[in-house]
Amino acid sequence: MSPTLKNFTLYGFLFGLCFPLIAIIVDLQQNSLAFSLVNIKQLFQQNFLHWIISSAPPILAVVGCLIEKEQQKTENTILQSIKTQSKRTKKSKYQQKVEKEIAQLLSNKSKLLKFQKKALDEHSIASITDAKGNITYTNAKFEEISQYSKAELIGSNHRLLKSDHHPDAFFKEVWHTISSGQTWHGEIQNKAKDGSLYWVNSSIIPLLDDNGKPEQYIAVRTDITSVKRNAERLNLTLTATGDAIWDWDINTGEFTINSTYAKMLGYQLNELTPHIDTWINSVHPDDIEQVQDTLQDYLSGKTDSYHVELRLLCKNKSWKWINCRGRVIDKDKSGQALSMTGFHTDITARKTMEADLLKEKQLAEKANQAKSEFLSSMSHELRTPLNAILGFAQLLESDTDEPLSSEQQENLSYILSSGEHLLSLINGVLELSSIEAKKVNLYIEPQKLVDSINDAITLLSPLAKKSGIKINFTPHNLNFTVLADATKLKQVLINLVSNAIKYNCPQGNIDISCVPQNNTHIRVSVSDTGIGISPQNKEKLFTAFNRLGQEKSTIEGSGIGLLVTKDLVELMNGSIGFESIEQTGTTFWFELPTIA
Repeated sequence: MSPTLKNFTLYGFLFGLCFPLIAIIVDLQQNSLAFSLVNIKQLFQQNFLHWIISSAPPILAVVGCLIEKEQQKTENTILQSIKTQSKRTKKSKYQQKVEKEIAQLLSNKSKLLKFQKKALDEHSIASITDAKGNITYTNAKFEEISQYSKAELIGSNHRLLKSDHHPDAFFKEVWHTISSGQTWHGEIQNKAKDGSLYWVNSSIIPLLDDNGKPEQYIAVRTDITSVKRNAERLNLTLTATGDAIWDWDINTGEFTINSTYAKMLGYQLNELTPHIDTWINSVHPDDIEQVQDTLQDYLSGKTDSYHVELRLLCKNKSWKWINCRGRVIDKDKSGQALSMTGFHTDITARKTMEADLLKEKQLAEKANQAKSEFLSSMSHELRTPLNAILGFAQLLESDTDEPLSSEQQENLSYILSSGEHLLSLINGVLELSSIEAKKVNLYIEPQKLVDSINDAITLLSPLAKKSGIKINFTPHNLNFTVLADATKLKQVLINLVSNAIKYNCPQGNIDISCVPQNNTHIRVSVSDTGIGISPQNKEKLFTAFNRLGQEKSTIEGSGIGLLVTKDLVELMNGSIGFESIEQTGTTFWFELPTIA
C-alpha cells in the first residue's frame, strides 16, 4: 500500500471513531448517567443504535481506502496517457529542417574557426594573458621563436622576453594603453632563451568584461627580424655613401627623415619638425618653382621619376646643393599618390667644381675669342707682306732680260713653294679664327650639288693626274638640290677631295657618291684607297694642328683643314663623319639639308 493510501485509510478510521464517542457522551447526559464502563455497557444493551454508530470507523476507513485507490488509478491513467501521447507525437518537418540547418551551421562555424586558428598559427605568433599579464596560452610559433617550452611560458610574464633595447617608459606606455581598454600596435625587440634578439610587429588586444574592464589580453605578432636587419644594412650602406632618406605622407604632410638628413644640413634630428613645410621652407627661393614643376610633372605622370637638383638652407645659414630623388610608394584606388620615399645626396662639391670649370671655360672662350678676333683683324697685315714676297719671287722667276742661273732658279722654287705653303697655312688659320670669332658670312640658298662637285673635280684633276689618282663620280640623281653657301660648299668638297688625293696610294682611286637620307638630307661620300687612319688617331681627327703622325712626311698640310671643314659643314646645318680601315682606305662623308 502506498503512503498516500495508508493516510486516507487512517484518516477515515479516526474520523469515523468520533461518531460513537459523541453518541455515547450525548446519551449519558440525557439519562443523567456518569461516564463509566458499566453505564456505557448498559446503553449498548438498551439501544441498538449505538452498535450501528460504532460500525462508522471501519466503514469510513474502507471508504477512504476506496477513494484513494480510485484517485491513484485516475492519476496513473493520466500519466500513462501523457507518456503515450509524448511517444506518439512527432516533430514537424519545419522543426527538423531548422534543427538540421542549425547543426550544420554550428559545424561549419566550428570548422571555419579551426581553419582560421590554423592559418593564424601558421603565420603569427600568438599568446593570451590574464588581467595581470601572466601567460595562459601560447601557440607553437611563440614557442619556436622564443625557444621556451609551453611549460616554461604558461604562468610567466612577457618580461621573460624583455631585451634592453626599449626604455621602461616604452612598456609603461604599452601597459597604459591596453589596461585602459585600447588596442596597442607597435614593434618590439625581444630576447630569446639563448640570448639572441628578434623583432616582432605586435598588436595587443584587450578582452573586456561586462564592466568594460580587461579580463584577458590577446597578443598577435609577426616576425620582422629580417626586415629590420635589411633596413639596418640599408641604413649602413646609405650612411657609408652619405645619402639621406626621407619619407613623405602626402595626405597628412608628415615628412620623416633620418639622422643623416639632419646632419647633412647641420642639425640634430630632434631640431627639425617632421612636416613637409620644414622642407619647403628650406628650399632656395630661386629653386622652388623648378622643384614644384618637376614634382607636378612626376605626380601627373609626365615623367617616370622625381629627380631635381636644388639648394637647401643649412643651420649656419649657408646653402647646400642637393640631388633629390624620389618615387611614389602608395596610391589610392583612383591612382592618386599617398606617399613618397626618396634620397638626398650632397652635391655641393660637384657644383662648386662645375662652377669653377664653367668660369675657367668662359675665361678660355673669352681669351680664344680675343685671339680669333686679333688674327681675323690681322688678316690684311699678314697676307700683304707675304704676297709681296711671292710677287717679287715670281717676277724674278719670269725675268727674261736677266735670267737666273739654274742654282738660283732652284733656290727661288723653294722660296715660292714655301711661301705658297705659308700663305695656305695663314689662310687656314685666319679662316678658322674667323669661324671661331663668328665673323663668317654665309649665304644659304639652293645649290645644285652635282655642279659643285664637278667644279671641285675640275679644279683638282691636274693634281690627281700628277699623282696617278683616278676620280670616279657616280651620282644616283643629277638633280639633287641642297641648302648651302656656294663658296663654302665648294671649299668643303675641295678640302675632302684634296686630302683623298694627298693621302692616297700611287695609282689609287677616289669614289664620290651622293645618297639621299630620309628624304630630308643627302650624304656626299669621298672614299680613297690610301693609308687609312689608325684606331688611336681616330679620336684626334678633328683637332687643330694635328697631322696624325704625318708631320715628318713629304705630304703638305697644316692640320687644320678637316677642322675648318667640320665647322663649315655644321654652320650650314649639316653633319660630318668618317669610316677608316688602316692600310685600306678612308671614307669621309657629310650630310646637308635638301629641298624637293
